Amino acid sequence: MSAADGIEALLARHEAFWRCADADRPLVGTSRWPAHSMLDFDWGLPASEGVLQPEMLRLDHLLPQLEAYYDTDGELDGDLVWPAIPLRGVFWLEAIAGATLLYSVQEGWFSTQPSLQSLELPGPISVVDNPWFQKLVEVIAHLELRSRGRFAVSLPLTHGPWEMVSALIGMQRLYLELCDHPVKVQRLADQCASVWIEVTQRLAPLVPLWQGGHVSYFGIWSPHFPVVAQNDFAVSVSATMYRERMLPADRRTLKAWDSSWLHLHSQGVHLLDAVLEALQGRAINIVIDPSGPSLQDLLPALRRVQELRTPLHILCNAEAQVELLTASLSPRGLAITRQPT
Repeated sequence: MSAADGIEALLARHEAFWRCADADRPLVGTSRWPAHSMLDFDWGLPASEGVLQPEMLRLDHLLPQLEAYYDTDGELDGDLVWPAIPLRGVFWLEAIAGATLLYSVQEGWFSTQPSLQSLELPGPISVVDNPWFQKLVEVIAHLELRSRGRFAVSLPLTHGPWEMVSALIGMQRLYLELCDHPVKVQRLADQCASVWIEVTQRLAPLVPLWQGGHVSYFGIWSPHFPVVAQNDFAVSVSATMYRERMLPADRRTLKAWDSSWLHLHSQGVHLLDAVLEALQGRAINIVIDPSGPSLQDLLPALRRVQELRTPLHILCNAEAQVELLTASLSPRGLAITRQPT
């Protein structure tokens, strides 16, 4: 079998993943990305810590390091496709919405600093004129030039509207406002959802095709454009509060794309029924948290996802977990990534 035939057969399995079609084995791969995104590169920042500005991201310094990941291991991570992710540590959506980005090289993190006093954006955001959006467009354009079709280019992990709200007003205040001023904070999340939808829709035509389709942040190829939404902060609220106050904004982002994903941590498994109702057959990514329920205890919930014919991608960190998932779940519509710690 030629290399081209091998890729064609593999991508047929990826296409079957989206349909939850019959399969003899799941898609399984090991990520080559470090567990912490600050470790992706020597970022070449001007100080050991400070406020991150788009002009500090020097592409002539960063992109050769990103391309080296491809040069070392090629286009595949096992059954999964390696995507060139536009500087995955940067909180792109939060910055476009107006959040202040911080970094610490010594501590090894990127973070955000609350910058919004009221519970509404100060005015309409001109996405095309936003310097963070322009930098993201520049990164994607340069990755396309470097790829020349050799490797896939994806969107970054596009944090969802509630991640954007948390960045703008702070996590503690977000939880308080959900109780004290739910209508106002929901309106802010709806504004952020509108920004999220505009940004992803403007970026989609700029991301180059790879093998006739596109590759998601998680390395799964699709004939349609895949976008990942995230709501990590929902894990700390009740299922009732999530359904009544947070789900409407998440639902808007999911409905914007036929091949969208929702990223959920296993600590948020109590939200699963509400999430599955909103997905309507779209895919879910579940990260197995070391501090959450055991993988054995999570298996009934994971089986419930599969019973609803929802494509399921699981991110774990140990080979023993991969073996347990492979032995315990149906291979239909199942993909597993091991992310070494």
